[in-house]
Amino acid sequence: MLIPRDHPVYESLNTSFTDFGALLKDLGRRQLSGCLEVVSEELRGAILFAAGQPLNAYADRGGQRVTGIKAADAVAHRGAAGDAVLNVYALSPALAELIAQSVDGELVYGGLSTAFTSLDRLLEKLQQESHSGYLELELASGGQAAIFLANGAIVDAACWAADVHSSGAAATNEIMALAASQGATCNVFRTAGARAAGATPAPAASVASTLEGGDVLGVWEEILAGTEGVVDGMSRPGQFVMAFKEVLVDRADIYPFLDPFAAEFEYKDGKVTFHGQVPEELSEALGACLSDTLAKLAFQLRRADLESRVRAQHAGLYERHSAVIERFHLRAATQEFVA
Repeated sequence: MLIPRDHPVYESLNTSFTDFGALLKDLGRRQLSGCLEVVSEELRGAILFAAGQPLNAYADRGGQRVTGIKAADAVAHRGAAGDAVLNVYALSPALAELIAQSVDGELVYGGLSTAFTSLDRLLEKLQQESHSGYLELELASGGQAAIFLANGAIVDAACWAADVHSSGAAATNEIMALAASQGATCNVFRTAGARAAGATPAPAASVASTLEGGDVLGVWEEILAGTEGVVDGMSRPGQFVMAFKEVLVDRADIYPFLDPFAAEFEYKDGKVTFHGQVPEELSEALGACLSDTLAKLAFQLRRADLESRVRAQHAGLYERHSAVIERFHLRAATQEFVA
């Protein structure tokens, strides 16, 4: 986790020449709100404070992450040994508490790629949901960044890239620019105990496709999975999904629920999932996107027979799901690629 560094108290203190215990007592006497960071070859971690009192801690060692008391012990043990570096940064009490809660936060969205949409669309969604937590970004160049939100408002940010080391309000714009120009992968975390917008959590509205139940998502799952099998069989694994996602992004301005960063509609590993209330125009949207995808792939693969092969794959689908197709008026949305 990146910590905003715009208010350094101590930086680059060598533990070989620093009394770690005395430093802790000093921060307590000063009632510091902020973090004490320890950096070494094998461990990177921090203890977070508000008004001099420890709130939480985290420690990363060899890809393994721990939090809480175990992390505080690991940080203190490493800080008391030699050949490590100590940094102390002051934070507002509110930000210190937010980061401390985020340490044990829930992963809401993982592995989101800016190749499929813009970061500002994701931030807009989180702001609308009054999100509390943070975005963690791995830049394509190898840099890192984080944006912290409280109740939907951006309260701070930090960016650590090859040519940009910044934090504070100005860092947000730099992160957005780097993500747009270089590309990035983003994880979204919600603070421990926080919920999405609304005081009362909504009942589980995620609708996973169930062919046995004969719902509309189940029909689309069969169509998309069958089409994927045809396309990838004529090219290479992943060809269909990549092209389909690119079209979803292109159509997101018309159908916002298709935006991968909106995390409402998802097609992955042959399964269709929709998180939230399924919109009436879903079939219209998917029909248009699949049509565009097939046209795009036919050109890329130079296969004029792609559409006919897809139609052959779906022969008999109308008969198998006639009740659902009539009820949800799917024939018009699917007639281009269903025989």
